[in-house]
Amino acid sequence: MSATISNPEALREGRSDLAAEPRALVADDDLAIRSLVTKVLRREGFTVDTAENGREALALLAERSYALIVLDLVMPQVSGVEILEYLRHRDARTLRRVVIITASVPRVRPELPADICHILTKPFDLGDFQAAVARCLAEGDG
Repeated sequence: MSATISNPEALREGRSDLAAEPRALVADDDLAIRSLVTKVLRREGFTVDTAENGREALALLAERSYALIVLDLVMPQVSGVEILEYLRHRDARTLRRVVIITASVPRVRPELPADICHILTKPFDLGDFQAAVARCLAEGDG
């Protein structure tokens, strides 16, 4: 069965660690990006937690599981690259549910794990974002 962004429950099949509504984490220090992405995901049925810096994102990741993680790479206090390293050590399968939205991909690409679901470069098209989310939901934990 192919999952779409409008059908995030497909990711939850057989999973007991995710809530009734799929939960997403949006971690970006840019308020405009964070607000826009949050609005799109809520419209698609996600419960969304937000973090304006890497330290907040790590605290949320320590508390719960997420069906989707939207992550900026350059944030104050703890970088997105450090968060990816945390996820890789905690449960590498989580990386398949990460969409990176960043302006700095060329500078940090060699450091990025190969199994990240998708990378978008700022500025990005909302249609591309929605397609990336749908891809992550469809691929889930493989």
